[in-house]
Amino acid sequence: MMKKIGLDELKAIELQMLQYIDQVCRNNNLTYFLAYGSLLGAVRHKGFIPWDDDIDLHMPHRDLEILESILNSTNSPYQLLTHNTRGYYYTFCKIVDKRTYIREHRFTEEIPQLGVYIDIFQFDGLPQIDSDKHLESINKTRAKLALYAYHGCRPRKNVFYFLKKKIEWLVIKSHDMSFYQQQMYELQRKYDYYVSENVVDVGSPYRYTFPRCMFDEIIDAEFEGIKIRIPRAYDAYLTKAYGDYMALPPVEKRVTHHDFDAYWRDTSRR
Repeated sequence: MMKKIGLDELKAIELQMLQYIDQVCRNNNLTYFLAYGSLLGAVRHKGFIPWDDDIDLHMPHRDLEILESILNSTNSPYQLLTHNTRGYYYTFCKIVDKRTYIREHRFTEEIPQLGVYIDIFQFDGLPQIDSDKHLESINKTRAKLALYAYHGCRPRKNVFYFLKKKIEWLVIKSHDMSFYQQQMYELQRKYDYYVSENVVDVGSPYRYTFPRCMFDEIIDAEFEGIKIRIPRAYDAYLTKAYGDYMALPPVEKRVTHHDFDAYWRDTSRR
């Protein structure tokens, strides 16, 4: 029987992973920095947001692929789940602890390799002309992957909406998931981060665009007692993402947005 992982242990595993990623990136001159709630946590709380339970990072796509090759060529307890991972339907990447397992409750499709993870949202370049058209193509492909994972036979109050989505889901299921993964990968890698004026995180639900120069200077900041990288322009980033980011949300909104249970795969190791 698998041993369940509690919240404090979950955070400790994630923090250990973060230290590992930080060391690998520094040793190999790879760019990474904290993203979204983790960046907010570093700035406002010097660590995890107290009611949050995850870590988010940004990496340019090219650096992320180098990180993937490093992890795959070493005897590491961690694995990077990407478009190359069969059955992996997220449009961003996750580095997982292979000794653990996560059972998510909100999806109809299971990812067997999923364990306690850190989310890595890759930054990709945008074309100088017709960037909206490029983003529209990405959004359509992303929606197909999301529908693949979320729907199935879930009932909906609006029967017409449910039937419409059910038909869409059946059409999408005529292809293997890898078909849409490859489509997404080709769109994401079309414009290189390092030669683009503007960049975008297409994998997250937000799909914010930023001038690349915002991330040209990376500094160290405290996160749970260790030094982790953040962009010097963190104020502009957090203001765009959260507005008045130093103001705490109402008490009723101080809850995690994740819905899963985490376990050790082999309790004999503990």
